[in-house]
Amino acid sequence: MSARDVQRAIDNVLPLIRNARGKSRWDDWCEDRTRDELIDPVLRALGWTNEPYLVREHQVARHVNDAVDYAMFTDSLEPTIIVEAKRLGLDTDEWKRPFQLGYYVGLGNGKNLHAVLTNGQVWEICEVGAQGSASSGHDTVDLLDYEYTVEEQARILYDELSRAKHCRRLNRGGGMQRPSRRNRG
Repeated sequence: MSARDVQRAIDNVLPLIRNARGKSRWDDWCEDRTRDELIDPVLRALGWTNEPYLVREHQVARHVNDAVDYAMFTDSLEPTIIVEAKRLGLDTDEWKRPFQLGYYVGLGNGKNLHAVLTNGQVWEICEVGAQGSASSGHDTVDLLDYEYTVEEQARILYDELSRAKHCRRLNRGGGMQRPSRRNRG
């Protein structure tokens, strides 16, 4: 998988997002539809294709009835990314970011994780420390933000979230290393 694959996935989901926005048809988009039609294609392009490396509705051990929408694992089955999905059209101000990121910190087993909140259009990405604190910088990729090209957006998503990058980073030094990032938030 490459940044070009991510770019193709974005090119495929953009018409769905634009159509929903143009018709003010946000109510047609529940979280499951958003995951199936907008989020899953991008995650597949990033190399997260199947279990045991990508698990939907991953149970959080310390919370019996709670699950993270997606949990991604390295080749050695170490958790590395969690994704919380929201329905397309949900205003990002309503996402309760601090609560949700800290809520799943137990998944990291004392290591940093990348946490993503997305509604398929906007991807908020940050690193969550072992104690639940989010890093001061984070990336925001809005697929309808014309300040950045689709190629630039795909590159940011690839650099932050690709399976190849996360497996390589973990294999190089024993622990999660902070990737270089462009602070867009």
